[in-house]
Amino acid sequence: MPYVQTRYIIAFGFFALGCSLLYARTLAPDIDFRTLAYMRAAQTFGLAFLFVPNSTITYSTLPRELNGDGSALYVMIRNISGSIGISLSTAMIVQQTQSEQARLVQYMTPLWQPYRDTLQQLTDTFIAMGQSAAQAQQSATSKMFTTLLQQASIKAYVNVFEICAIAAFCIIPLTFLFKNTKPTGGAPAGH
Repeated sequence: MPYVQTRYIIAFGFFALGCSLLYARTLAPDIDFRTLAYMRAAQTFGLAFLFVPNSTITYSTLPRELNGDGSALYVMIRNISGSIGISLSTAMIVQQTQSEQARLVQYMTPLWQPYRDTLQQLTDTFIAMGQSAAQAQQSATSKMFTTLLQQASIKAYVNVFEICAIAAFCIIPLTFLFKNTKPTGGAPAGH
């Protein structure tokens, strides 16, 4: 990386990651596979500008004889950080899903006209499919509850993508605090 400072590449990586996470906010229940693949490819694009430059900065100030120790420490920190990130994201998704369910359930009441209308339409549809009135009512209520859970989950993922995008954008200024050094140590063996 003799032409571009490593910190600029890392800043671009976080910018690209943040943009891809904002793009992932378009997640919807009826999304097609191609769009999901584009979302994942966009996230991977940003990550590609993070891993190698991070390794370069990590080893740039180490003398060659400490590369083995540096590699072990770097991999350990990267694995622990990844585990913490996955755990935090999962916890945030569970918490956000519960919050969204609590927010959306207030609309699932017979006192709210759109709920009654939708429930009646679903009931009529199930009756037209050959179910008895009682079965159709139960099926319609079950379908409404399933839709509630699905929408709460989608909204939770969208919220977490937004939070992660903001975090990625907030890290960009910190990348300019990295020291601009030339690599002196050499690449670690077998990392």
